[in-house]
Amino acid sequence: MLFKVFLYIFTFILLISPVNASDVADLAPVSVKINEGSIIVNASLKLSQNYIEELNQGISKEITFYIDLFRVWTFWPNEFIKGVKIIRTMKTNPIKREYISTSQIGNVITEKRFKDLNSMIDWATSISDLSLTNTKEHEQGTYFVKVSVESRFQKIPPIVGLLLFFIPDSDIKVSKNSDKFLIK
Repeated sequence: MLFKVFLYIFTFILLISPVNASDVADLAPVSVKINEGSIIVNASLKLSQNYIEELNQGISKEITFYIDLFRVWTFWPNEFIKGVKIIRTMKTNPIKREYISTSQIGNVITEKRFKDLNSMIDWATSISDLSLTNTKEHEQGTYFVKVSVESRFQKIPPIVGLLLFFIPDSDIKVSKNSDKFLIK
């Protein structure tokens, strides 16, 4: 009897749909330009009102952007060419009305202070004119850029994620591909 109850509870937990990433955030279409031999990427993330309210209450958030260049092959899987990882953190202090955001690209860390929450969110959730790579380094072919965004819960210990693998461990997990483009 106890086994059946446990089995029913376990099945119920598995069937409960976790929070959908589209409810928390939405990724705008990724735009790619080739300018003077460089691949320039623009992307932005639109956060939900609940996510913004958590920020406004003083809960710090970390958003990780993965910008990856892939080459399209006809019969083979797409080939990963190059990737850039950008980590953006947002911290607010509602009492002092202080808004601080940092951006880490490789070993370079940039910290900015803002006067209001909206300007901090606009800066932290957008990637503007990122020079991904030089087109002369790559062969001719069809390519696309994939932008993936992830934001993990801050307070969950790693062991919980291993034991309770069916419970999501991230706030945001969205990705979008750009249109395909040619490198000549």
